[in-house]
Amino acid sequence: LSPLPDMDMVIVTAPELALSGQSITILYTVENSGTAATGLRTWHDRVMLSSDPFNPVGYILGTFPQTANLEPDSSYTKTIQAYVPNSLSGIYYIFIQSDFYNVIYEFAAESNNVMRSDTMDVVLTPPADLVITDIQIADTISSGYPNLFSWTVSNMGAGPSLSGKWKDQLYISPAPIYNPNFNLPFSSKYRT
Repeated sequence: LSPLPDMDMVIVTAPELALSGQSITILYTVENSGTAATGLRTWHDRVMLSSDPFNPVGYILGTFPQTANLEPDSSYTKTIQAYVPNSLSGIYYIFIQSDFYNVIYEFAAESNNVMRSDTMDVVLTPPADLVITDIQIADTISSGYPNLFSWTVSNMGAGPSLSGKWKDQLYISPAPIYNPNFNLPFSSKYRT
């Protein structure tokens, strides 16, 4: 058998603690443990998040290209940013598979292409709490004419607004307290 490369995943590090919906830094190193260079090729490394320490199934965090001619006993190290999906909590693992699409022919040496990190405790990001803190409206308004309204929305929660945008709906009502039975929608505004 002629000499072949061997894309060996040797290091995967991830933070011990992560917040759902937030970015994390992942570092990994791939070494050519084979007896031949890869040749100038582009291959892709797949990054996955899984709650199973033995199986890289779950969430795909990204697929990252690498173009090189990796000589025997040489390696590359990448530091990437990836987002933990919203609403997750518990113990998770980062799995990375080098040469995910099998561009580099390794014959029987494919089994060392996948490696996982140590445990990563994912904690729910504290929620946002959007509250109307100020309303400006004229004492008298007229139907059929433009009227000026302004209001301020503040986040009184501990976490950010993860969606990045929302819709404010204006209602007119004869009641001083919000009651969906009396409210008539008349305007809305999208916020970012």
